[in-house]
Formats: sequence, C-alpha cells, structure tokens
Amino acid sequence: MKFTIPSAASFLWLSLLVGLTTRYRDGLAAAASASNPQLDLLTPDVKALVSQIAALRATNEEQHADLWRRLGKTQLDAREYGEARRIFCRGSELCPSDEKLRHHVKVYDTFQGEAEFLEETSSTGNSVVPQPLEIKPTVAGKPDLILSLDVPREAIPLAIKRWKGKIPPEDRCRLIHASTEPILSRDACQYLIQSALETVKHRGWTKDRHVQAPTCDIPVFDLPVAAKQWCRHAMKQSLLPLLATTVAPELDIDPNDLHIQDCFIVRYDGGGEESGPGFDSLRPHEDESLLSLTIALNDQSEYNGGGLYIHSTGDLLNGDAGTVLCFAGQLVHGGYPVVQGTRWILTVFLYVDANESGKPVGYTLDALQALQQK
Repeated sequence: MKFTIPSAASFLWLSLLVGLTTRYRDGLAAAASASNPQLDLLTPDVKALVSQIAALRATNEEQHADLWRRLGKTQLDAREYGEARRIFCRGSELCPSDEKLRHHVKVYDTFQGEAEFLEETSSTGNSVVPQPLEIKPTVAGKPDLILSLDVPREAIPLAIKRWKGKIPPEDRCRLIHASTEPILSRDACQYLIQSALETVKHRGWTKDRHVQAPTCDIPVFDLPVAAKQWCRHAMKQSLLPLLATTVAPELDIDPNDLHIQDCFIVRYDGGGEESGPGFDSLRPHEDESLLSLTIALNDQSEYNGGGLYIHSTGDLLNGDAGTVLCFAGQLVHGGYPVVQGTRWILTVFLYVDANESGKPVGYTLDALQALQQK
C-alpha cells in the first residue's frame, strides 16, 4: 500500500475549506437565531426537544406523543407553569389517543374549561348531592381558622423565593397552613368517597400515574357529572379565594389566577393487602405544584396512623373529615403509614398561569411554530 504525504499547499487548501465551512455553519446559526428570536428564550434541553418536534412533522403518533410529554414535563419541572399547560394541551390535540397528555386536558376542562358537562343533576346513584360549599364571611374571617407554621429559612423552596410577594424572599417561612375546623361538611366528604367507590366499579383504581410517589387514586374528572360539578364550584367559589388570602403576604396571588393542575381522591389502607387496594403510606417527595392541598375526607377515629409528614420541620399533620392542609409543593413531604383502617383524602395541586422565569406565556410554542414555518 502506498501512502502519499500531502503537500504544504494541500494543507493550506484544507484549512481554508474547513474555515469557510465553519464560518458558513456559524453564519446559518446566527441567521436562524436572528430570524427566530423566540429560540433565544429556550433553555438548551427545551430547545433540543422543540427542534425534534419541529423536525418530525409527520411520524407515528406514539413517538410524537413521547416528545410532547417530555417537553411538557421539562417545563413543568422548571416551574414554567404557563408553558407546561399549553404544551400538554397542544400535544393532546396532535396525539388525541395518548392518555397521559389527555389527563392534563381533562383536568383543565373540569375546573377551568367551558365545562359543558355541568348540566343540572340532583343525585349520583344512591348518593344525594350535598349543598354547594359556601364559606361564610364570619367563618373565613376568624383569626384562628387557619394555623400557620414556619419552615426553616434554608428549607424555603426556590419557587417560593422567586415568586412575587410583599415579604423578602428569604423571610417567606410561613408555608404550612392547617384549618383548625372542618371546611367541607361531613356529608360532602362522604359524598366524594361514595362517588369514588361507584366510579372504580367501572374503571378501577389508578396506581401508576405518579412514578416517584405512587398512590391508589381516582381522578376527579372520572367522577360522575354531579360530583365534578360540586368540586368545581367548591374550588372556584370557596376554597381558592380562602387559600389566596391564607398564603398572603408571602405570596401575592389573585384567587382568579389560581388554577388546578391535578385533583384526585386517594385511599390509604393499613393492615396488609387483604384490607384494601390502597398503599399504606406515601414515600417522601416533592410535588410539581406551586401549592398543594390535602383535604381529609374521613375522621381519624376510622383508622390508626396516617397523616402528612413535613421533612423540614418534622411535623406530622392530620385532621378529621373536612379539614384542609395547604403547603408549598416543593417542601419534601410524605404520607405517614396507616396501620389499620382506611384513610381518605382529596389531593389538589395548584399553579398560577405564569412562568417562574418571567418569560411571556406561550414562548415555547411560539418558538416551535417559527421553526416549523422555516
């Protein structure tokens, strides 16, 4: 085999060619950035996913849905709540058979959408629909209605520090709130439990939606129409306004800006598998929400153990049917083991339709649209 040593002129020619190619590539990138300023708003991981989706255009739905889920989850983890919701909704439009994308749309439709399902109905099976939840001003104004607890300064979540508020970020310690008396009536709590039990006869319990901290639950959007109607009214008209007042002044949130990211009924069963389908506890974790709610649906006398454990304070919080716990979602927390009996709760994740970064809502889809039009 014969080897030929390139001449000095050849090396010079190759160097010029590589240099021209590099400058041409860099020029294209600069031109793309100049013609698509929305791309400059994207983080590298988001930009990579957006570019993959833009390049797909027509492909199998399963692959497309996976990219949309990953994009939405990436923005949700970054507390870009305005982006995440719009990404999940857009992905569901393009991949209508994907249940994980549809889940987010169903939650939105149940609590914030046009809610065409809200026809008049007075009962669900054998359960009579309770009166709409109303928190009287005399009750809401009671100074001892809500007990608030502080977390250590070093435990203040980044999402709370970055949120707008009248108190300096490093002083926003009052992040755990517990009602000292029931907010929901006992009839309402029993109604929600019975609605869940009726629903799972046809659909079964879900146990694999929350990978890091699995629960045995049923989404509220799967409940009968009347139950969804009751929950929507209770949240919008009573609970969210009360909570917006409760978390102030640490967080400056208008009640109309609070939205529900997820809402589901959970059961915890103690005493082994023969006692019921629920897990006995919930491993320590962080939620993706800005704020999280745990609403007790049955009394503590009906089970042994249980409760909400807050890691940073060491507090174990629990209450009878109708009592409400509210806390910053990024606080590490878990469900204390139920030893015997069944503990029922309604879990609610809350967000504000805005981005933690302060970037305009919709910038991710704007960047995607600009790429697809090139």
